[in-house]
Formats: sequence, structure tokens, C-alpha cells
Amino acid sequence: YYAAFTDARGRRRWLSSGERIEERAREWFFARFPKGGQQRNTLASFCAEFLDYARRIYTAGSASVYERAISSFLRVHGDCLLSAVSAHTVDTFKVQRLGEGRAPCTLNLELRSLHAAFNHAVRWGLLEENPFRNVQLCPQDERAPVFFTQEDFKTLVSNINETWFRDVVIVGAMTGMRLGEILHLTWDNVDLNRRIIRIQSSADYRTKRGRMHVIPINDTAIDVFRRRKSEGATAGLIFTDSRGQKLSRQAVSRSFKRKVRELHLDDRLHFHSLRHTFASWLVQSGTASIYQVQKLLGHTNVKTTEIYSHLLPENLLKIVNKLPGTFEDQEEGTRV
Repeated sequence: YYAAFTDARGRRRWLSSGERIEERAREWFFARFPKGGQQRNTLASFCAEFLDYARRIYTAGSASVYERAISSFLRVHGDCLLSAVSAHTVDTFKVQRLGEGRAPCTLNLELRSLHAAFNHAVRWGLLEENPFRNVQLCPQDERAPVFFTQEDFKTLVSNINETWFRDVVIVGAMTGMRLGEILHLTWDNVDLNRRIIRIQSSADYRTKRGRMHVIPINDTAIDVFRRRKSEGATAGLIFTDSRGQKLSRQAVSRSFKRKVRELHLDDRLHFHSLRHTFASWLVQSGTASIYQVQKLLGHTNVKTTEIYSHLLPENLLKIVNKLPGTFEDQEEGTRV
């Protein structure tokens, strides 16, 4: 049995129910298309269906980004026919969000998320064209990522009393791993003999874009892993709280921010700043190129890593100083 419907352009479409018994096909139809299918072509119904899809397919962090963007869009425009969302609708949304004081970088994230969501509406045959296709992102000034100085990082670590919390912070700064990656790390992912960590998806955790990459473990981080293993953390999750319970990403983030403020450090610092710290220290040391930092962070595009290039001036000066010196014409004694 098939369901027939007319799309926004007036074209006849057919969708298989996957059922061969009429009674079951009718149950499938009215469950999927309340009120004869009219609600599926509204903005609100599409958003609900897409978010259900996103929560099953993407990481919790990515799904949360989609949820916030869609919530803002629905709040500004309310429900309407999906086909009524136009480029003008998108521009109106931009103007109102900026008028509410939304930062350009945050609004751009919302626009990119909505663009990706509406690509699914096109792919699912609900729209012929994505209304976000030609949207112009808001211009924004480049900002250097905020990271810890070595002195501030020592202050932070020395003032953390909980061993598990201190270990998580040290590993974050020494490996550049994301918080979710650290909290879902198991001993199966860590090879202490080869000194490497394999970041990969598991049954209860999906890496960013589902990609796997390998991170080397330096001496400081290896000490943390070896100590935790010697203390009995030999199975399951490597990092748990003092009672052996799984750590909440939100709880760790809040504890980290609370500690930063308690120590009167830069208020812009948060847990993800440890990832910036890892990359920034490498670039500042002059031992790693932007390309090498890209590989260590697991960035798919070197452009993402180029935010750390502002830390290179002194190293670039050393490079250009390796060029030959002034040339003198032996006969004329003049410099060229």
C-alpha cells in the first residue's frame, strides 16, 4: 500500500507504507500523517520530525545545536506551511535575532544549522528548494581563541582537590581531546605501550562526524593513565567520579567554570579552552606546524586550525631570517 500526496509544487508523490495488509497500512498512514497528512507539510511538524531524526543520527552536542536553532526560528516566525518559508522569511529572522542582541557568530551557527536541516526537507521531497540556500552569513571579526597561560594552568590544577577532576583537566590540556571524548574513553581505546589513544564511536557515543583519529600520549598524560590503572580503574570507563559513577558533561563543565571564577582567572575560559590551550602551546613552542596541529586535533579542514596561526609571528621571523643576507657587488661595493 502507498500513500499519495501533492507536494508544494503541485506534483503527485507516492510513499510506500511497507505494509501489505490494508488495516495495517491505514494505521501506518494516520500515525504518520495526522488529519490526512496535512500536518506533515507544516514547519512545526517538519522540525519535530527532523529533530527526532537528528537525535538518533548525530551526537548529543550536534542535536542540541539543531534544537536551539530550530527553537529560535519557530519562536520568531511561529508555525506555517513549510512551503511558505522563503528567503524573505530567513532575512526577517536574521534581522530580529540581531535586534535581540544575538552575537553574529552565534547567529551564523543558527543559520548554518537551519540550512543543514532544510537540506533534509529537500531530500525528503517536502520542498523543491532550500530557502536557506543563498543566505548570507553575518560578517564577524576574527578573534583569537582564549587559552590558558602555563602559569594560570598550574594555578588551576594545583587548586583542584578531586583527583578525578584534576585528571580530566590534565588529560584535556595534554591531548586536546573534547570533553565528550574524554568522558567516554575506555581502556580499549588506550594503548599505553604504544602511547596512543584511538578516538572512535562506540555503542553509546558517536564521535564528531563519526570519524576516528589517533592521538599520541605525552609523558604528563601517560602518568595519569598509569596511575589510574594502578589504582584499580582497569575496566569500563577510565574517568569516573569518586564513587565510580559516570561523569556528566554538563556537571564537569559547570564545575570547571566555577573553579575558573573562584580563582579569578579569565572569565572567558571554559573546558573547551583546554583544547585551545593544547593547540596554542604547540604552535607557540615552534615544534608543530599548523598542519600537524590539524592532525592532532582531528580537524577535517586546515582552515579550522588556522585560528592559531596568529601565534606564529616569532617563528615565521626565524624562518625568513634564514634567507641569504645582503649581497654586495664585489666591484662596485654596493648592496643589492
